[in-house]
Amino acid sequence: MKLFTLLAFLSLIATYSFAQPGSLDLSFNDSGKF
Repeated sequence: MKLFTLLAFLSLIATYSFAQPGSLDLSFNDSGKF
């Protein structure tokens, strides 16, 4: 049960970190242009 809570928390953190920074998305798009 505790492991599942930790996994859910980590997935939430990952989702939030992927949703937040637009700079990461822009850098991927810029490298894709070249």
